[in-house]
Amino acid sequence: MPLVSATKAAGVVAWETWTPTGSTTPTRQFRAEIWNVPAGSVQSVKVGSAVVGTITANAKGYGRLTFEDGDPAKKFPANWPVIASGTTVAVGQSLAAVFLGVGQTLAPLEQNAREAYELDQSLALTALSTFYENNGGKGEKWLRGRGSNWYFITPDGSLYQWDGKAGANGTRVAVLDNSFFVKPELLTEAKAVRDSSVSDDLLKATAARLDRSLELTAAPASNTNWGGLNEKWFRGKAGDWYFITPDGTLTRWDKSPKATGKVISRLDGRFHENPDLLTNAETQLPQAEREYAAKTSLKLAEFRPDTKGWLFNGAEVRWYRGFDNRWYFLTNTGDYYLWNGSKSAAGTRITSFNDLYNLPYRLMNATSSADPTATSVLDQLYAAPASFL
Repeated sequence: MPLVSATKAAGVVAWETWTPTGSTTPTRQFRAEIWNVPAGSVQSVKVGSAVVGTITANAKGYGRLTFEDGDPAKKFPANWPVIASGTTVAVGQSLAAVFLGVGQTLAPLEQNAREAYELDQSLALTALSTFYENNGGKGEKWLRGRGSNWYFITPDGSLYQWDGKAGANGTRVAVLDNSFFVKPELLTEAKAVRDSSVSDDLLKATAARLDRSLELTAAPASNTNWGGLNEKWFRGKAGDWYFITPDGTLTRWDKSPKATGKVISRLDGRFHENPDLLTNAETQLPQAEREYAAKTSLKLAEFRPDTKGWLFNGAEVRWYRGFDNRWYFLTNTGDYYLWNGSKSAAGTRITSFNDLYNLPYRLMNATSSADPTATSVLDQLYAAPASFL
């Protein structure tokens, strides 16, 4: 929220309350920032009728006051008032604002959060120990980029690449919102934003399909960021290499000197944070979904209880026939095989199921509770590798 003035002085004030995950106690944060005030001047900060602190302007005419629960260095004063809609904030004799809502959380708009992540990845933005606030006289905050590039963000959320000349001037590269000015870490530590239109069911099913088709194995951590994208690497079948970037994009490497290649799939950032979600993706699926996938992707036609006398490691196996006349068998340990047509129970292991051996009919009655987009992937889970891969 802007602090307005009839002079060249300007500023912003933010009041946030939120309840951290796993806690029942709200956390509060108050922040007031001012610029273009006389250097060295001391400005009182008044919330409602209570003077809660002061701001001393630096040599550039910038200063701030922050209170935050949980930080001993930023404790709220004992006289902190109750903030309600209509509560005024005054800084010095000229700057003022009125809260129009309470209990707000300073969060960027989703589309801006996506753009911030892309900017951070492409520009390699870094916050130094100081933001060199108001160094150019526009209330701006400064960020270091890749190489010798510098950027600054203005109070309205506009991001500029500095032109290297005196003052805060340059080329505007993005228009975000003012939350990124108040909290530049939303830009320098931007996280990939998950596409809310893509369900967890679909992501898990897609990851399982990818893992089965590509036979992915996580590469040693020493390979991480080889291409400068903070990417993590996987070995696949036939000597292929793959990498996943922090936004969850999985790419088959083109064997060039860079981290480039063909995009195979777009998951989300969780698969980059924890590559096991991809390399062990099938285990993340509920067994009911895997049973459904086996029934549909293998085109199972019937369970054959009359086919007896076939042993695997000394125990009778359960037989299933597909509509394509392929035969499958289930062992007493839960392993499920494609029969190789020999005179013994032998073949290629496909997957395994718990507690199915004594309930063999369950496989033929399997259903899925996943959404339709996910079931369309499950319908191909145990089939031949996808052609687009």
